Amino acid sequence: MRDIKYIFFDCMETLIDLDPLPTREDYALWAYRGSGLEHLWPDYTDFLAEYNRARELLNHKHRNLREDSFSDRFAIMCGQNPRIKTGKMRPRMAASRLCENFLLHYYRRCFVHDDVRTVLPGLAARYSLGIVSNFKTRGGIEYLLQTQGLAAYFSFVLVSISFGRRKPHLSIYNKAIQKSRVFAEEILFIGDDIHNDIVVPQSLGMQTLLLDRDDRFEGTHKKISTFKELEYFL
Repeated sequence: MRDIKYIFFDCMETLIDLDPLPTREDYALWAYRGSGLEHLWPDYTDFLAEYNRARELLNHKHRNLREDSFSDRFAIMCGQNPRIKTGKMRPRMAASRLCENFLLHYYRRCFVHDDVRTVLPGLAARYSLGIVSNFKTRGGIEYLLQTQGLAAYFSFVLVSISFGRRKPHLSIYNKAIQKSRVFAEEILFIGDDIHNDIVVPQSLGMQTLLLDRDDRFEGTHKKISTFKELEYFL
C-alpha cells in the first residue's frame, strides 16, 4: 500500500458483525416476533408476504440505488392492514412498534471481533478513519458504533439512509472522498463486499483490501482474513 492518508471502512460484517448472519426472512421475523402485534396478521407467513410486497414496492419506487428505510416498509404494511385501519391503533404507531422490535432483535445480535478492537486504536493514531456504509435505519450505525465503543476512532460516518443513495452509487463514494479532503489515490477502502467495497472504489482510484474472514472469495484482489493482517499491508 502506498502513501495512505485515509482509511474508509464498510461497517456491517467488517467492523461490526452479527451472530448469526441474518437472512432476508429474519428481518421480517425480528419485527413480528414479540412485537405484541402478531394478532394483526393471520400468521407469520402472511406477515412475511406483506413484508416482501412492501420491500418490492419500495425497490420499484426507489430505483437508481435510492435508499429506503425499514420504517418505510412497516409503514406501508400497517397502512394497508384492514385490522389496523378499523382498530384503535394508528398505522404510524404500529409501524413504529414493529421497527423498534426489529432493531431490538438486530442490535442484540451485534458484536465486534477482538482483532478489530485490538487494531483500530493503532490505526486511528496513524491515519484518519471514516465509514461509508449501507444501512436502512437513521442513526443505526452511529448507535452501534457508540454502544460498541468504536465511535471515537472515526472522523466521519457516511450512511446510505441519511445520504439518500446506497453503495454502489458513485455519489456516496464521491461524497466520502470530498469529506476526507485527500486524493482518492491516498485512500484505502476496506470491506467485505467485492463490488461495493473493492470494484467500485478501485474504479474511482482508491486502494482496496477485501476482508474475507471465511475464505469465500477467490481472485486477484488483495485480501485479509483478520484485522491483524493489516500491519503487513500498511
